[in-house]
Amino acid sequence: MILENIWATVILFLLSLIVMLVVISTLRRHLYDLVNETVKLPSAAIFYVRTFAISVIFLTLATIVTCEFKFKANTPFMEYVWGIAGELEDVFRYISLFLLGYLLLITILVAVLKRKHE
Repeated sequence: MILENIWATVILFLLSLIVMLVVISTLRRHLYDLVNETVKLPSAAIFYVRTFAISVIFLTLATIVTCEFKFKANTPFMEYVWGIAGELEDVFRYISLFLLGYLLLITILVAVLKRKHE
């Protein structure tokens, strides 16, 4: 593996880490409040929020691990940019699909338990 491929992997890891942290920090507090209000059990709310965070972390790391760069030593700079962006596209895609599934799960949970409490 040449040095350019290692640098591309490091840059992809850092960008994916930023995306992962933004997603988790943006949704964590509101998800906790929603589940805590619906379930009325703080431990259940903590469980759902931690499960959400762990799932996003594992999904992001799994996406990064499966990427493979095959740059040559004299590759133009924009090839690196497009290669990293192509792999970052997978990170965004899988996080978006996971968020869609998790949103569906939480919506069903809220709909079922709200009727029960009212």
